[in-house]
Amino acid sequence: MGATNPIWIDGDGDDRFTAAREYARRLIAVHGLNVPELIRALDASAPGVAAQVAGFCHASGMDLKSQEVATALAGGSGDVRAGFESFLQALP
Repeated sequence: MGATNPIWIDGDGDDRFTAAREYARRLIAVHGLNVPELIRALDASAPGVAAQVAGFCHASGMDLKSQEVATALAGGSGDVRAGFESFLQALP
């Protein structure tokens, strides 16, 4: 049996680990629930951050299958679409 400690990567250079959920929380604080702005802001983010943003949007009552969200996602990166799709697939 073997085990290892997690490897934390400081991807943004702030000298500490920041979880995807925290990045998502920051984006929501800046852009609110304005989907087109969120998608543009997420463009350079990992799919995990996009999935967390999708979770916040869903928790607020937003319909992630709406035409507005689909249109915004069509202009986003593949990573953003993958994050939203992962979140949607996890819903019951």
